[in-house]
Order: sequence, then C-alpha cells, then structure tokens
Amino acid sequence: MKLSIVMLSIFSLLSAFEIRYGRGEFDMNMKIDNFMKFSKKLDIETISLVNSHDNIARSRFYIFYDVDIYRSDYVDSKIAMMEDMFYLPSKIIPKPFSDKVKDFAPFPSDVQVGGIDMNIGGGFDILESDEGYIGIGLATGLSTPYIYMKNGNRFVAPFMGAMSVTDTTITSWKSSLAVQGEYRFFKNFSIDGSALYGYQFARVQNGWIRSEIDMEGTISALDMKLKYDLGGLAKWGEGISLNAGMNSKSWESESVKVKVMDSILEKEVGSTMNINFDTVNYYMGIGYRF
Repeated sequence: MKLSIVMLSIFSLLSAFEIRYGRGEFDMNMKIDNFMKFSKKLDIETISLVNSHDNIARSRFYIFYDVDIYRSDYVDSKIAMMEDMFYLPSKIIPKPFSDKVKDFAPFPSDVQVGGIDMNIGGGFDILESDEGYIGIGLATGLSTPYIYMKNGNRFVAPFMGAMSVTDTTITSWKSSLAVQGEYRFFKNFSIDGSALYGYQFARVQNGWIRSEIDMEGTISALDMKLKYDLGGLAKWGEGISLNAGMNSKSWESESVKVKVMDSILEKEVGSTMNINFDTVNYYMGIGYRF
C-alpha cells in the first residue's frame, strides 16, 4: 500500500505540477481553561507544490496532491493569563493596581507560527466532457504546525524562566472526502475548484503542558482558482499555465483534559485545552504539464 502511494506520487509529480506563492492570514485560537487564552491573526507567506487533478493513463481515475510550507514573522501580542491561575497580582495587590501589574507581567508576547501541510489522494471523474469534469475521491495527509511564543523584553524574561518562552508543536494525521471540478468557459480560460472535509487526529506538545496530549477534530478546505493556458499564444507555451486563486483551511478540535504547570506556584493544575486554526491564502502560480 505504501509503495503504491509512493509510485502514484512520483507519477503525479513527473506528469504535472504547479508552483504557487501566496500571502494570507493565519487565525488561531488557543485556550487552556483557568490558565490562559490567546487569539490572534498573523500574516503568513506560503510556498506550495500542487497537482490538483491528474488522470491516470487517460482513464477517469485521477490522483492529486498539495504541499504547503508557511511561516509568519514575529508579531507582538499580549496573551491573556487568567486570574484563576496567576492570582498573585489580583489577590495580594488591591485593584486597580493589580490590573496595571498584569499589563507589565513578563509573559510571552512575541508570536510566530509556521509549518507544513500536505494532502494526497485519488478519485474518479463522475462527469467528464470537453468543458470540464467533476470528480469525487478520498484523501489522506499530514500537518505539522507550530506556535512559538517568547517575551522579547530582555530585562524581564530571565526572571520568569519557562513562563516567558513556550512553543506548541502539533503533528496531525487526517483523512477526508474530496471533490474536484473544472469548467472551461473559453478555449484557454478555466476555473478550477476543490473541497475537502474530514477527520483529523493530532498529537500536541506544549511547554506548559506536563505531557503530550491527543486531540481529535474536523478539517475542511476549499480552493478556487482561475487558470490560463499559454498554449493558445505560442508553441512554446504548450503545457504551461498561469494561475491565480485563493484557498482556505480550517481545523476545529474537541476539548481535552490536560495538566499544566504553574511555574510561580510550582504545582500542577487540572484544566481543559482547546485549539482552533483557520487560514486564508491568496496566491499566484505557474503550472506545467508534460
């Protein structure tokens, strides 16, 4: 089975591919009850290698894949630490002074996200004509996003140790239903689209969590693009296409129970963790079919 997937991947890469460059937003929501919550939109850059639909030996069976590599710059952002955990400012120091203390608390404030997201699958064209096709298939994939948080203030970070720096790394495996389609409304112009929806299992590591945790959730993805084939302009353009479009991806996790470590009070505290990711990416690309 693994050998079949590898051979199909090589066939797909050698027969056609598309390289994309895109910019967009990574919207993340991360919450550990009674400990912290964080919500932020970050600008990201993405480089992708894609083959959205490739028929096998001129049959109605096809394969597809996509690989996205993305990263953001560091962005200054405050993380809301909950009073239930970090009660020292609010219990010892009377209000309104406690609120001011929390504003200057040396918790992580600089955030960067990045990672790799990939899918590979196959399907069958249930409709096919000179104007286009509609296909239904199955996909599997791997995603490895990370969130790195640190306190950029060199004067306060040494006093907080582990509380001033933390990273979250996620390794997830997914399986989904897939739908692909294309409609050619002029000789050289077409619109392509694909959609995925399915299940994702993730293993999460975080500097504040005392052990690895497993999370389950649902994933969805949508890709739409306009494609112009250069073959109609000149002979040298045969097989080359220019593309522009957008894609969006979403992961919604179920809540899981975790153990977190309060470095100030030096004790473990039970809590519940929830993570959601949404990305929107606008891209331009060039494709080639051998």
